Amino acid sequence: MLKKLLVAFVLIGSTISLFGQSKLAFWKKDREYAKNSFSINTSGPIPGGGFSFNHQLNRQTTISAFYGESEGFDIEQSDPISFGEGDNETSYYGTLANNSSWCGLQLNYRPFEKLEGLRVAFGAGVGKLQGALTDSLGAEYRIRASGPFTYMGIGYGLRPVKGLQLGIDIGWLTAPTFEVSSDGSHDQTDRFRHGLESDMNEFTLIPNLQLSIGWGF
Repeated sequence: MLKKLLVAFVLIGSTISLFGQSKLAFWKKDREYAKNSFSINTSGPIPGGGFSFNHQLNRQTTISAFYGESEGFDIEQSDPISFGEGDNETSYYGTLANNSSWCGLQLNYRPFEKLEGLRVAFGAGVGKLQGALTDSLGAEYRIRASGPFTYMGIGYGLRPVKGLQLGIDIGWLTAPTFEVSSDGSHDQTDRFRHGLESDMNEFTLIPNLQLSIGWGF
C-alpha cells in the first residue's frame, strides 16, 4: 500500500507540474532558493518507499535524513527460484525483503553551477532486510540481514528551489551480511540452508533506482 501511494504521488506531481506555474513549474531556472525541502520517494528493484528531510549546507551541498520501508515481493510456488550449487541446490518459494526498513543520512553535491540538477550522492545508514522461503521438500527458512550500509550514486533534479521538486537517482547499496535459519524439518535442511546463505551473501552490491517528489521551502 505504501509503495502504491508513493507512486501515485509521483505521477500526480508530474502531471500538475506540466500545467502549473511559479512554484509548480519545476523546470524554470529562475526559481527562488530554498534552504529546506521535504520529499517522498519510491524505489526498486527492492520495492520500497520512504521520505526524507533535506537541508542545504550551501547552494551546491545538501544533507538529507531519510527513512524507508519495503513491502517485499512474492516468489510463487508455481514459479520458484533456485539457490545453491551441486548437492546444496534446490528451488524455493515465499517472500523476500518483506517487513524491511532503513534509515540514515545522505550527502548530495552539485559539482556544476550551471547544471544545478546534476548531483553526486553519498550516504550511510542502518537497516534490516528479511524474508521467508520454503524449499521443494517443505522446510521453511528465515532470512535476515541487519546492520550498517553505504550508498553511492548520481541523480538529477531536486534542485534547491522553493516549490515543487522532482528527481531521479541511480546507484549502488552495500548490503549487510545475510543470516539464514531453518526449522530443520528434513535431513537435507542444513545443506540447503548453507547453499541459500552462501548465495544470498553474494549480493554484496544492490542496485537502486529511485524516483522522488518534494517541496522546497
